[in-house]
Amino acid sequence: MAESPKPACTTIKKRALTVLPLPTSGNRRHLNPVSLKARLAGMRTLAAPVDARRLRRGFGRRDWIEDAHAYQQPGKANSMTYSRFALMILTSTVVMFVLMYLNTYAFEHVFFSETRVYMAVLMGATMAIIMLGYMLGMYANKALNIAIFAGAAVVFALSLWLVRSQVTVSGESYMRAMIPHHSIAVMTSERARIRDARVRKLADEIIGAQRREIAEMRYLIGAVASGETTDVVYADPPPEPGTIDDALNNTLISALDPAPLRADEADRLLASGPRCAFNRSPETDPILWVSRGTGEAAMSLNGVLVPLAASDGTVDEITTYAAPGVMMSVRPLGEDADWRQDTELVFSLDQGLRVGYRGFWSCDAT
Repeated sequence: MAESPKPACTTIKKRALTVLPLPTSGNRRHLNPVSLKARLAGMRTLAAPVDARRLRRGFGRRDWIEDAHAYQQPGKANSMTYSRFALMILTSTVVMFVLMYLNTYAFEHVFFSETRVYMAVLMGATMAIIMLGYMLGMYANKALNIAIFAGAAVVFALSLWLVRSQVTVSGESYMRAMIPHHSIAVMTSERARIRDARVRKLADEIIGAQRREIAEMRYLIGAVASGETTDVVYADPPPEPGTIDDALNNTLISALDPAPLRADEADRLLASGPRCAFNRSPETDPILWVSRGTGEAAMSLNGVLVPLAASDGTVDEITTYAAPGVMMSVRPLGEDADWRQDTELVFSLDQGLRVGYRGFWSCDAT
């Protein structure tokens, strides 16, 4: 009976082919991996490194052909390795950019930030230098390694300059970057375990100021994006000599701002019944309460509860609530509404102060 031929495997050796017998399915279990490795080690010009896992489970023709193909194209293996390195740095940079938003207080405070992009790229360049420095043994192309080090250093320096100079950041981009920054202050000030009453008071003041400024920046982003810009804003007169009583009795108009008004405080001005309200933030009390049906409204300004009355009719979907010297205008955003805001409120005084906010309008069920 003719003996069936044994499968063979081709291995590259100095441009010559060496044919080695391979174990058949019948004797593969009795293959001695140690002796076979010793035989292979004796071939001084063995092309491809031997994988110990392949030795343990026996060889296959396809494994040897793949190794021979990799030897014939050595550049391909290196390029794949460096491609993986580049992909790893790129992925890490994107992930770091996303992670920088995890410490914002609320989802509606997430805005795209150029500065955070520059910081993510800066950290990615730093990571490329550190990781390649630790893994030089895995990357044998010295010229490419030097190019990576030099390129990462240039990217680091450029990103740092962009962060520090803010040369590409416009007014709208500035506010989009500041909103998540303010949100971080809200989160830390609200959730920090503070026991000292003075520190708690300071933290509460920071929370109120940051939430007010976030609502104002949302309004200004919409105004600037629509082309509404101005070069003049209200400014208080310069200080004058006087007494401490004069200082205590003096009101700086530019610092006035509608304060959050609790429901029980609104009860002192408004009749009972269903109401609507405007909030600068869902977590705070409204700055405007409105009685549905009567047109009466209430606000708090400089520690005083001020009653307001609705003007007759609505102009361009704007409803105005006013009292002598002050006016609050409310406009639904319509198609511009999103999870960040659905209503715009503008507070103005006869002296010239005008401040806008974007927030949320809600009404009780009738």
